[in-house]
Amino acid sequence: MASELTVQTLRGPTSGTNTDTVLIPSGQTLHAPGHVIQVVSLENTTADSAVVSADYPVASGFKLSITPSSTTSKILVAFTIDAWLDQGSNVNKIGKYGIRLNSQSNTIVSHKRYGANFNNGTAGSLDVGASLTMTYLDSPNSTSAQEYELVLGRWSYIYDNNVKINGGGFGHSNITLMEIAQ
Repeated sequence: MASELTVQTLRGPTSGTNTDTVLIPSGQTLHAPGHVIQVVSLENTTADSAVVSADYPVASGFKLSITPSSTTSKILVAFTIDAWLDQGSNVNKIGKYGIRLNSQSNTIVSHKRYGANFNNGTAGSLDVGASLTMTYLDSPNSTSAQEYELVLGRWSYIYDNNVKINGGGFGHSNITLMEIAQ
């Protein structure tokens, strides 16, 4: 038989080893919908860590996994990418960046197009860079590892530029995955 305890406030002891701390013993689980259960993140500071001259989507190798503790959990996925477009003979430079679920599938859940037009007609010598942020709230319904990977590429073969992560010799791209209790 289950029992229920109703309280308004929990407080830790005011003295001792764990002052002002409410402890959840090992082997026990606190279930509070909406709270963050775990966070994993990865930063990529390698210049030109992915350089793609093919049409979107191409795997970047920039990926991260998280293993949900419950099938009801949601995963908040956030990518912040230092995007870079360079070279090409077209005055327009257009690339696309996206998030792919479980790298082996072709399920792309979020993407952004990024581009520039050079009105002076100069091609090839003008490079462009910007910071792009993509987010996605996933409901994997699983306690198996979930992997999220950045995909990128040219918008079309017409725009023959390179699409990069951390181009121009610098960059700080990152992935953050948060498991949220439901």
